[in-house]
Amino acid sequence: IIGTPSKAFGEHIQSEETARVAAQKAKLGEEGCKQAGELLEAAEDENEADIPESLVQQFKLPSAAKIDLINVSSISVCQGRAEPLIGSDAAQICERLLDCSADAGLPTPSFQFNHATGAQFVTCNLLLLTDGLTVQQLELLPLWLHVAFELPLAASSLGPAMPYEAVVQALTDVTVEKDMCMFTNAVMTSIKVERMRYAEAPLWIARVLADVEFAVERLKVAAQRILNGVPNVKRKGKELMNIAMEALKFQDESVRAAKNIFRTERVLKALLESDEALEQASRELVTMRGMLLKNASAAFAQVAGDVKYLGDVFSPWR
Repeated sequence: IIGTPSKAFGEHIQSEETARVAAQKAKLGEEGCKQAGELLEAAEDENEADIPESLVQQFKLPSAAKIDLINVSSISVCQGRAEPLIGSDAAQICERLLDCSADAGLPTPSFQFNHATGAQFVTCNLLLLTDGLTVQQLELLPLWLHVAFELPLAASSLGPAMPYEAVVQALTDVTVEKDMCMFTNAVMTSIKVERMRYAEAPLWIARVLADVEFAVERLKVAAQRILNGVPNVKRKGKELMNIAMEALKFQDESVRAAKNIFRTERVLKALLESDEALEQASRELVTMRGMLLKNASAAFAQVAGDVKYLGDVFSPWR
């Protein structure tokens, strides 16, 4: 349902309601309104009455053992070996995965497949280690993650060049959910799609990582947007306490410390002082991207969905 707010229509509804109430008062009269009020109070009292305990006891609580949980089977694929981890279908799916890789071999990343029969959506995650990044580079990560799905793409073997507007529209059409976030020592790119579009999820993950162009204008817009949200963060006591706890637990050189909103604010304000600073940030992000993608064997991919339905699950990752 799509609604368009209309001040004129709102005023029309209000005037109609005012006229209806006035007409009803005139029809009932003073005595009739009094009787209607008494009926309403009596109905409210009856509606709010406590339910008799004897009636409650007639309905027995069902056993938690009768609750059907989603059966998930997990399989690990690493260094050319597939290993069932848990779940009733794990061994069977493990054999299917080995069959898929018999001819073309396994892709470079390590994999974990989480299978749920009948799942209508597939979530693909790719984790890249940040161990080689400097502190200054880590401090630029929040800017990249914020604008990751709103940047133009360069032409490559993965696809044609695309302006950022086309990227945004294409991702809106294809994805159900998308995210790019930081963990303790990794950056994770995540895309969720309908299961019949599974092949498009790894492709888009590859494109937003490998083909992205760090356009200065887009970085500038993103930096300003992040800064506009900083006052809201500073007004949330719970969030400030979480920031303080992370500052106590993690070293200043860590990924978790680098995403501290106060450090991000300082970095972004410095970038917005000149176009040269933004251009330097753009070049540094290109370097960071290369470092993250350099060691593909250390990457970890996770696929969650109906693995049996997906067929050759490795093909989109090759």
